[in-house]
Amino acid sequence: MNTNSPLKMYQISTLGSGCEIKISSDQCPGVCSTMVPSVPLLKPGVYPVLGESQLNLPDLLDFHLEHNPSYPLYIYADPEGSGSGSSKSVRTTTEIKALEYVRAVHRVANFIWKDGNSKPGDVIGLVVNIDSLLYSVLIVGIIKAGMVPFPMSPRNSSAALLHLMRKTSVHRLITSTSTQPALKGVIDDLKAQLQTEDASYELNIEQVPPFGQVFPVLGRERAEDPFVPFDSRLVESPPKNEDKGLYLHSSGSTGFPKPILFTHRIIKDNAAASSALPTFHMMGFCFQILTPLYGLVTTAIFAPTMGLVKSEDTTGVQAVPTGPIVATPESVLEAARIIKLQAMVVVPSLIHAWAVDDEAVEFLKSMRYLGFGGGPLAPRIAESLLARGVPVQAGYGGTEFGIVTVCIVFSYWY
Repeated sequence: MNTNSPLKMYQISTLGSGCEIKISSDQCPGVCSTMVPSVPLLKPGVYPVLGESQLNLPDLLDFHLEHNPSYPLYIYADPEGSGSGSSKSVRTTTEIKALEYVRAVHRVANFIWKDGNSKPGDVIGLVVNIDSLLYSVLIVGIIKAGMVPFPMSPRNSSAALLHLMRKTSVHRLITSTSTQPALKGVIDDLKAQLQTEDASYELNIEQVPPFGQVFPVLGRERAEDPFVPFDSRLVESPPKNEDKGLYLHSSGSTGFPKPILFTHRIIKDNAAASSALPTFHMMGFCFQILTPLYGLVTTAIFAPTMGLVKSEDTTGVQAVPTGPIVATPESVLEAARIIKLQAMVVVPSLIHAWAVDDEAVEFLKSMRYLGFGGGPLAPRIAESLLARGVPVQAGYGGTEFGIVTVCIVFSYWY
């Protein structure tokens, strides 16, 4: 085994699907130095500086557009049967390069400014059930537009959502009821709750931008393709460290969920620590945004479904009303095998399911790291997996205080 090649690890996540199930990894220089032979070595990128002088997210996007346009920030397994000819039975993968991702963020920022009423610093709420890729650029695009995203779980009650929005002065809400009819009930309940409790509270509700508008040539965008960049002059000045960056919320296990503010300084601090295991509420943001953008770690996600089909009269794609892929033990493991992951972080329920599947255990034994968080793992399950050579470890942290444990990946596992 070559112990001099850098370890590249991947993650798969379901932010936006209502499930905080993550498959993930990172680079651990000095600790792990080998690489699973079946995973191709990715092209070296130009890494941004961390620490006091590190860039904020909006400036980081420009950095990657200049220095890392061809770097694959995301990867996903193509849907079954999406190949051509005899290759239809072979599951391929698609990469989303930095060029395409950053341009998608610009398109979202243009979309956010189109309403003409929002201004820098406004908090924009998100109650959506959409693919991870679109969710990621939606959050970053709002930040690029100089505003503050607040992604909220659609599993919250209407009373809890209203509580969160009033606490943070959300007067603009983006949802996905046009592509997710099941979400319509949540928004209808929210409107009724608002009418009952505070009819004078102003709230504008709108739909997410169409997927094909954000990613017109999914996975195939080139520098010469049409592109209208966001006019950064609309934002008065780059964000300062103590400016609001985004809101997340607690789980609400002891009452209504609480909004938690992350300044741009806190976002950058979390970026510097994202090689450790993120927690339940920070998992998606750390792994799907901070890790690929600040750490240049290729992040594996489920294929963006949203009913994507080839458009008959263009080279792009369009969306029809469906939902994101549901994360199950089977779907997560299938994606992990196709992408050839070396490490993952998941919730304990997945590990419980895999522990009784000999084929799943064989695959997990080939990995360098299997972390879990968000709940306990039965000791007998952990001991059984360790005895069979599965490198399982626990992670812990909290949305309010950040990451506590550290990811340690060994060069060899016996």
